[in-house]
Amino acid sequence: MKGETEVGLRKIEITRNTKNSSKATLKKLTEMARIIDDLLLLSKTDTKDIELNMESISLRDLVADVCISMKIFANNKKVNLVVNELADVRLIGDELKLEKDALEYPGKRDKVHQEGGVVAVSSYTNNGYAYVTVKDNGTGNIAG
Repeated sequence: MKGETEVGLRKIEITRNTKNSSKATLKKLTEMARIIDDLLLLSKTDTKDIELNMESISLRDLVADVCISMKIFANNKKVNLVVNELADVRLIGDELKLEKDALEYPGKRDKVHQEGGVVAVSSYTNNGYAYVTVKDNGTGNIAG
């Protein structure tokens, strides 16, 4: 369904209403696919079919690497990606899983896709917890 919808959106002769409807359908299909992927991962984790590679990782390096990857995406969308201060802290986690989740996160928010927008990323620690914030000049802020 997702592939057929994407092909349909590429056709020049579709009407504006059809295009808007197809975009909404594609968005919902993408969200459903992510939910299914997350449920499968949780299921595998619960049944011990998948092992997380828990290791000490640098939050600063992880966020910086993700921002470098996202810079191409941001430039294509004419969004200015600004990296502010990043906390120099180590945490225990599965670096590949965290990086994958972080790369998917901005795509979940439509306002990140607005042309001419500004997205600012930073990280900090507070009372033993590490935080990553993503702020934009859209209708709200993203925090995680």
